[in-house]
Amino acid sequence: MPGFACRPRRHHPQQYLHLSTTAAEEVWLWEFADCPNFADAHAGCNIYSCMNVDRLHQLLKGLFEDHTWEWNVGFLKDSYGQENGLDLIDEPFSIIPHFSDTHQFGEKLTRVKQWTCAEYKDMVKVWLPALAPLLKVYPDHFKLIKSVADFILIASYHSHTETILKYTQDVLRGISSNIHLFLPYRKSHSMSKIPNIHSLLHYIECIREMGSANNSDTKISEATHKNLIKDGYHSFNKVTYIPQMLRWEMRLFHIKSRVSILLHIIKSDPLSSKADICR
Repeated sequence: MPGFACRPRRHHPQQYLHLSTTAAEEVWLWEFADCPNFADAHAGCNIYSCMNVDRLHQLLKGLFEDHTWEWNVGFLKDSYGQENGLDLIDEPFSIIPHFSDTHQFGEKLTRVKQWTCAEYKDMVKVWLPALAPLLKVYPDHFKLIKSVADFILIASYHSHTETILKYTQDVLRGISSNIHLFLPYRKSHSMSKIPNIHSLLHYIECIREMGSANNSDTKISEATHKNLIKDGYHSFNKVTYIPQMLRWEMRLFHIKSRVSILLHIIKSDPLSSKADICR
C-alpha cells in the first residue's frame, strides 16, 4: 500500500463514486454510497474532528479478527493442508499454560465463529508464541503479525509520550512493508471492512488531539448492549423474540425507576414514615 505510513490526507469522495468494484480493489478502496454528507450544510463543522478511534471494532474486531487472523489461517491452510493447517493452529493454543487472567482456548479455536472483546485481547497476548513455530520459515509473515500485535498493545496504553508515538509510527511502517504478503488471502466480503485498516493512519493524530484511545473505546457501550440485548434474548424461547425483548426491557426499566424513587425517598428523609414503608 503506497504511502501507508505517511500522514493521511483528506480526499473528497466524489473522485471515487464511479469506480468499479475491480478498480476499487486495485487501489485498495471501497465504493462510496452516493449520499450527501450531513455536515456539508454546517459551516465550520469538520466531521473528522468529531470522530475518534475505536479500539474494539477497528483493532480487535477489525484489524485482528477480520483481517490478520483470517489471512494467517488461510495462509497456514495453504502451507500445511486444509485440515492439517487448522489442527496445527489449534494445538499450540490448547497447550497454553494456565496463567492468571489468560483465557483457555481449548482444542477447536479455529472452529469458533464468534469471540468476545476480552477473548480477542487474550488471543493477541499469546498468538505470537503460538504461531511462531508454524511461521519460522516465513519470517516476513511473522513480522506482520508482530507489528499488528505491537500496534494493538501500544494503542491500548492509558497514556502516550512522543517517544511512544514514534514507536507507533515505526510499527505502521512494519505493517506497510509486509501487508502485501497476505493479499491473496483477502476475502471478497472483507472489502467493506477496509476502513478498519485505513483507521490505523489516524491513531497517532487522534491521540495527539484527543488523548488516549481508551477515551473513545466502545467497550463501555458494549456492556450495555450485553445487558439489554443478549441477556433479554437468552431469557426467552427465541420465538417472536423481539416483542418479548421489548416487554422485558420495559418491565426492567419500570422496576429500576421504582427502586430509584424508593431509594430517593429513604435518602431524603430516612426517619419519616414514608421511608419506613419504602424499606
